[in-house]
Amino acid sequence: MHKLNYFFRFRDLEDSDENELTRALLAILRLVPATHFAFLDLIRERQRPGSVPSLVPSILLGLEPDIRTQEGIIHRESGYLISIVLTRVPWQTSLPVIRTEEIRCYDGVLYYGEDWIFILENKPKDDPPPAQTLEHQMCPNLPEGSEI
Repeated sequence: MHKLNYFFRFRDLEDSDENELTRALLAILRLVPATHFAFLDLIRERQRPGSVPSLVPSILLGLEPDIRTQEGIIHRESGYLISIVLTRVPWQTSLPVIRTEEIRCYDGVLYYGEDWIFILENKPKDDPPPAQTLEHQMCPNLPEGSEI
C-alpha cells in the first residue's frame, strides 16, 4: 500500500499488534522529522561493517522518502538494500541478506532517492521465536541479475 491509513487497519489483514505498531511507526517516520533522523541514526550505528556504504542520515532526510507498507515487490532496479528487524530482544544472525525467488510481503519498505532501500519486519512478540521466522524472511525477492 502506497498510502498509509493512520486510523484503520490494513485491508484484508487482521488487526494485530504487529500491524498496528508498524503502521504507527511508519506514520511517525512520515510526520516527525526528528524521529525519522533518530531512526536513521540507529540504523547507521548497527550497520554491518563493509556490507554497504555507511548511512548519512542528514543526506537521506534531504531526499523525499517514499514509505510504503505491506509491499511484496521492490520497486527499484539498483541501489543498496538494508534489512531492518524490530524485535523485543536483540536478534543476531550470521546469515547474509541475499536475494530469493520466494514471494515476500514486508511490513515496511522505505525508499530514499534511487540509492537506498530499507525493508522492515516488525516482530513484537516472542511466539513464535523471531529466530525461527526471520532467518529467511529478511532476504528480498529480487529479480535475477538485480544490481541491488
